[in-house]
Amino acid sequence: MYHIHHTLGVITQTVPHGEANRLYSILTQDLGLVRVHAQGVRLGKSKLKSHLVPYVVKEFSFVRGKEIWRLTTVKESSEYPHHITDEKARKVYARILAAITRLVSGEEHQPSIFTVVSACLVYLSQETTSEALEAVELITMVRILYELGYIDKTTYLTPILETTTFTPDEITQVLAARTTITHDINTALKASQL
Repeated sequence: MYHIHHTLGVITQTVPHGEANRLYSILTQDLGLVRVHAQGVRLGKSKLKSHLVPYVVKEFSFVRGKEIWRLTTVKESSEYPHHITDEKARKVYARILAAITRLVSGEEHQPSIFTVVSACLVYLSQETTSEALEAVELITMVRILYELGYIDKTTYLTPILETTTFTPDEITQVLAARTTITHDINTALKASQL
């Protein structure tokens, strides 16, 4: 008998597989980044198809097969009913999720990364300015890279690393230091060799 795992997660990547199947990379709260096979979701009659939407936190259930996770159910999350409607905000969130897909290797329990990403989703689902979007992207990337060990806690980063929220003061501070922060992010990404 297989154990069914239930967890919150957000789809970071989708890849068609065969005629009717799809492979999903899902950042989960309990299992880290998992690769999941979804059978028949590209067919018009699929019940899961309408629920497998990127950029939204959902409740996923899957079982561990011999070689890969298999998706069993997906449903709306009552904890995170947030949806990003602004196109620029969706692009920012997509870049963050793409970076996570590249940076996180294998399944490892990293609830702090899920917390950072879900806090970013909550903020981006609200109306915001383009400058605030830039700051939120920088803050989120710094927090992710810090959690993965690519960035050290420095004096100017300490206030934004000690919380998962996005306050107006943090946004102003990050915009003032954007050149230095962008350099630190690019250095960390280069050091990761990805």
